[in-house]
Amino acid sequence: MKTKRIFSLLVTVLLLRGLSFSAERITLEEIIKLAIKNSPTVKEAQANLENAQAKLTETRADFLPQLSLGSNYSRSQQTMNNFTGGIVKLPEKENYSYQFGLRQTIFDGLKTVKTNSQARNNLNYAEIAYQKANDDVAFEVLQGYYTILKCIQMVEINKKMVEQALKHREQAEANYKAGLATKSDILRSDVEVTNSKINLLKAENDLIKAKTSLNSYLSRPLTEEVSVEERGEETIPKEIKLEEMLKSALSERAEIKEMLYQKDSAKDSIAISRSNLYPGLSLSSSLGWRDDKFPPGTSSWSIGLGLDLSLFTGGANLARVTQAKKNLQAVEAKEEKLRQDIILEVTQVYLSFKESRERTELTQKSLEQAELNQAFVEGKYINGLANIVELVDADITLANAKISNAQAEYDLQVNYLKLLKVAGMPFYKRSM
Repeated sequence: MKTKRIFSLLVTVLLLRGLSFSAERITLEEIIKLAIKNSPTVKEAQANLENAQAKLTETRADFLPQLSLGSNYSRSQQTMNNFTGGIVKLPEKENYSYQFGLRQTIFDGLKTVKTNSQARNNLNYAEIAYQKANDDVAFEVLQGYYTILKCIQMVEINKKMVEQALKHREQAEANYKAGLATKSDILRSDVEVTNSKINLLKAENDLIKAKTSLNSYLSRPLTEEVSVEERGEETIPKEIKLEEMLKSALSERAEIKEMLYQKDSAKDSIAISRSNLYPGLSLSSSLGWRDDKFPPGTSSWSIGLGLDLSLFTGGANLARVTQAKKNLQAVEAKEEKLRQDIILEVTQVYLSFKESRERTELTQKSLEQAELNQAFVEGKYINGLANIVELVDADITLANAKISNAQAEYDLQVNYLKLLKVAGMPFYKRSM
């Protein structure tokens, strides 16, 4: 692919909107970074990640002893009947107490261990989901980037076609005056000029829409200008094997890694459900003071072991184990379906990439042939040996060849990036 086909997108950003109109130029990698920062999908994934981190901290706390402090104040008065049948009020009593309590779980059927493991798996899952959200946004930006490049090229092609049509209009009039053409040649060239201007207008509008789409990713004003500068050529390996792409996808795709953590989490759920079938053992102790005056002076302490075992729950515990097992089976079936889908997706993208590469080579040859044909017919027309219809046909053929070649090169770039993405390979700089 020609170097001129590969560009680096540099976006104009207002440093102080409303106060200053000085512009800062940023690289494509920085554009991706801005898009990721502004993406609601990424923000949601980040919130889920932070939530999973907090959940892991919560489950770790179950390994530690639980310390509590309790205090109480009460005031009471009793009454009694005397020998004459009257009611006698006894002196009021006050009671002050406070107590420190300590509780440590010794054994709970591995429930705490597996709950912590499940929280860790969920955190790993959230981390992968967060990176996947970043990758999805980056790919969308890259697609928008290459769409802009294609649209810019289409504008340039159509500008040249307008210039060519105007040149032919002048030549048709000159030939008419020299008696080498008819009035219909001038009218036909006028039609060519009008059609080429219409095509240019459409290409310019497509470019505006492409820039608008990119601005939306950056949360910038939709009509704000986006400038493009030239960049070094991006190389594509000459040989890419489908087997290597499939192998990478089935081991490196985010969805595969997510599924592995889902399976581990489902296994932990089975162990957590089974923990209810085992007795729970805990150690508890307390130290406190109680008296009818403050501060209380009478102290007491206790220490003991507690055993808790559910003897009958109406089959609820066994039902929970069954549910957890079935959930694991569902996840395993989902994993198998995912692998099939990934194999199909990678194969289809690989074929599209291969087709776009071959199409690029063919359209390049077609473009060279169309350029030679147009130059030949134009020379004949200038010398009065060809009519305007032949010249216009040659122009249209050349324009279509240029458009087809530009589209093929664009498809090749996008399909290559997409192939890397579906294979789980890096397709942009993540260290931003």
